[in-house]
Amino acid sequence: MDEALSRRMRLLDANLPWFGYSVLDAMEKAGSGAAREIDKSLQRRGRKANIAIFTGPGNKGGDGLVAARHLAESGHEVHVFLAAEPKTMEARLNLLRLKKNKNVKIEKIDATHLPKQEFDAYVDALLGTGLKGQLRPPYDAIVTWLNTQTGAKVAIDVPTGFGSTLFFHDDLTISMHVSKKRGAKVVDLGLPKGLQHVVGPAHVKTLKLNQGQHKGQNGVLSIIGGSKKYHGAPLYAIEAAAPFVDLIYFHSPEKDNHWIARQMKTKSKAFITVEDKSELQTAVAESDAVLMGNGLEENAANKGLVNRLLRQFPNKAFVLDAGAMIMADSKHFGGRVLLTPHASEFKRRFGLAATAENVRKMAAKTNCIILLKGVIDVITDGKDVVRNVTGNPGMTRGGTGDVLAGLVAALSTQNNLFQSAQAGAFLNGLAGDWVAKKRRAFTADDVAKALPDALETAWRA
Repeated sequence: MDEALSRRMRLLDANLPWFGYSVLDAMEKAGSGAAREIDKSLQRRGRKANIAIFTGPGNKGGDGLVAARHLAESGHEVHVFLAAEPKTMEARLNLLRLKKNKNVKIEKIDATHLPKQEFDAYVDALLGTGLKGQLRPPYDAIVTWLNTQTGAKVAIDVPTGFGSTLFFHDDLTISMHVSKKRGAKVVDLGLPKGLQHVVGPAHVKTLKLNQGQHKGQNGVLSIIGGSKKYHGAPLYAIEAAAPFVDLIYFHSPEKDNHWIARQMKTKSKAFITVEDKSELQTAVAESDAVLMGNGLEENAANKGLVNRLLRQFPNKAFVLDAGAMIMADSKHFGGRVLLTPHASEFKRRFGLAATAENVRKMAAKTNCIILLKGVIDVITDGKDVVRNVTGNPGMTRGGTGDVLAGLVAALSTQNNLFQSAQAGAFLNGLAGDWVAKKRRAFTADDVAKALPDALETAWRA
């Protein structure tokens, strides 16, 4: 199975409560839908079947437990083999419910204790989209044994091990919500189409944050921008980034950058000023990521600076906002640059209307990641397209885009750009929503200050 699809489905499962859907209800629909498809596939036999269901520790195992209950209620003889005890609350509840059914036999198995009898059908509810790499014990032995059996073989959601060397050889796959294998039957879980493409708190929980034990191990960021006219823009970016990194270097290429730094220092002490170009070179080399463009004037000298740094540091993550995004040459992007335009900036840069498909095409064409800011944010790496729906009309105020750029750049010091863009868009909007609940009128500064609260909200969701 495609790794991007696999990741989306894992995140969807984790995000369901945030979107207002019950995981328990979704599991019931999944399991009952699987039971209907299994029953339908066995009807040609003209009799009730003897069915073995093999379950694992996750929600796929929970789907199998629900399917076992429904198949037993339909008159089939059902035997459940537990390769692992359920780990999720929903799966545990369904195991308790299944144990009350005296017509279902439940037995634990491992690599050395496999069924002796034969069955009409074997149902794989072992491991789903969360599997990484090759199958490990006891699942390798169980799947190897299952592949030797002669009965009908059915996989719930996706065959265990699908995509690896050893996988369950099914006759029928019954996928949930969307097809995860060509030819699979799909069970409708009652979820909106495309919900797997919407960002939620689970995207935030995948982030690496503050795992280092020494200064500098939790992210070093360089921010390049600012001018006499727009010295507030990089300040918003710095305020947003500061809680998420160990160190921020700031440089303005403006001639009188001493004045800009002094003005910014009256509002924030969360950065180290880098004044001359030789110091800038060292700072960028030490940084894990670079943000360029906030408040940066568009002129020949700055265009040369932006493209020189992109060229000289081909393996470093760059976030390009505002002027830098317009001045940068896409031949330097190389898959490690993120652009953060709003609709008019996108049209100016690419000459196209800012539709989701055009954004995807331009990301693919220029080999970059694009975070299109709007009522609904669109984030794409040219292949996968994700949407963020947090935020509110109050966030049209000046500076909120700089807050977003600073946050995403800070996250990208420890995480990949696509992941950082998704989580950053969600957190930025959530911070805006959090502030809007407290007061009708607010500023970008209020949004930046609310980001740590937004992070805690997402982490606890």
